[in-house]
Parts: sequence; structure tokens; C-alpha cells
Amino acid sequence: RVLFSSAATATATKKGKGSDGNNSDFRKNFWRRAVKIIKYLRIPTLILSVYSFGYRQGVIDYSRDPSLMEEEMLSSVLADVGCHDRSKVRIMRSGDWKKKIATSNEDALLCRVAIVGEKIIKMGKKFVDEELNKT
Repeated sequence: RVLFSSAATATATKKGKGSDGNNSDFRKNFWRRAVKIIKYLRIPTLILSVYSFGYRQGVIDYSRDPSLMEEEMLSSVLADVGCHDRSKVRIMRSGDWKKKIATSNEDALLCRVAIVGEKIIKMGKKFVDEELNKT
């Protein structure tokens, strides 16, 4: 066993430290850690706040004029795939394509594309519903 005198431990505790011993080092380390945490969290916080502002602005714009927003989104999608001539683009809502194709004798390719598109949308809706039911 090793016995320490109270004078030796008090001297070792205060050696190289502030007047209150270990407590001042703890405070310094606490504030250093707090500053580092704030540094690391400020950029993700700014990114999240800018994203939420943009999201809210998009919701506001859509609620003002939904058809204009749909046109803008369609234009951007068409521009991304390289289609700049809107006269060659036909828009059909779900269920409309069967009536339009049945009344007009257009090519079979359009019919096949419409069928595949409808199946993709139905499967997408089914997948989303299943994922929402899981949670």
C-alpha cells in the first residue's frame, strides 16, 4: 500500500493548474468542446434552413397556380431529355389515353407506350402505399 500525505496530494493537484485545480481545466475543455460542436453543426443547420425555405416557397407557388407549376416542371423535364419542340408532345391524363386511342386510329406504338406508362404508374402507387403501410 501507498500512503499519500494531504500536503503532497494538494500540491500535485494544483501543480500547473489554476487556483481551483481540476475545475478550471474542466471548464476550459467544456467550452472548447462546445465551440467545436457549434462549428460542426452550423453548416448542416444552414443547409437545412435554406432547404426548408425553398420547400415552403415551392408549396406556396404551387398553391397559387398549380397548372403553371405543372407546365414549368414539364418544360424542365422535356428540356432535360432534349425535347425543345412542344408541338410534338402530347399530354394524357390517366384514363384519357384509352378513349383518345380508341376514337382515333393512331399508331400501335403510342398505345403500347401508354399501356407501359400506366403500368409503371400503378406499380409506383402500389409501392408507395405498401411503404406507407409499413410505417
